Amino acid sequence: MSELTLTDPEVLTGHTDVICSTSIERIVTGRNAALAQIEALIQQLDDISTLTRSIDRDVWRDLMKRSGMLSIMDAQARAEWYNSLEKDDIPAVSEENILSTFKQLHLNKGEVFERGVINVFKGLSWDYKSNSPCKFGKKIIVNGLVKCDRWGFGLNWGWQRDRLADLERMLYLLDGKPVPDNRADITRRLGVHIHENRHSKRYEDEMFAIKYFQKGTAHIVFKRPELVYKLNDIIARHYPRMLACVN
Repeated sequence: MSELTLTDPEVLTGHTDVICSTSIERIVTGRNAALAQIEALIQQLDDISTLTRSIDRDVWRDLMKRSGMLSIMDAQARAEWYNSLEKDDIPAVSEENILSTFKQLHLNKGEVFERGVINVFKGLSWDYKSNSPCKFGKKIIVNGLVKCDRWGFGLNWGWQRDRLADLERMLYLLDGKPVPDNRADITRRLGVHIHENRHSKRYEDEMFAIKYFQKGTAHIVFKRPELVYKLNDIIARHYPRMLACVN
């Protein structure tokens, strides 16, 4: 019986040798090409996901605007809504998601509106006697609404401005009237008035009579007391113990 002779496979013994006659360079090149293709596919998927989320955000914004829900939201609620759209896990736009989302928003709209009233009320400073810790009075005083320099008055940007717009929106809703577009709300009208009358200290419209001072404070008188009563009814529902204070 003849002896079987086995040939050892070629192994790497130097930088010019081969592994099983296969080019190392070819292996590396093939591997890198495969990884590049995978990376390109992953990037395409990421790009598609990013584009999809961008489209969905625009659709949700448009649906929210058309629904009228933004009109009952205060600045905080609107900021929370818009911030939720910036997250990566926003709901996909589908019939089921649209119906369920707006059904829930509709069910909560009373709560959302009342929370806005409470937020405006809690934002008042109790350092002024006109600002009752129990209710809205016939007048409220706010800090930092305006600024004054050598050229006259100017309207500040900031949370006081947002709350004034919220307050007007609430009064219009309680009055059963359409809410002014944000391009024509109280802050825009007041801003135009101040810009055109830099040394004036007063502004008046259907809902408010406002007097502002060099130190930045503004005295806001409500011109519709029956609507203020409705605001206070909301406060009383949330803080029943304040009824004794009101009475």
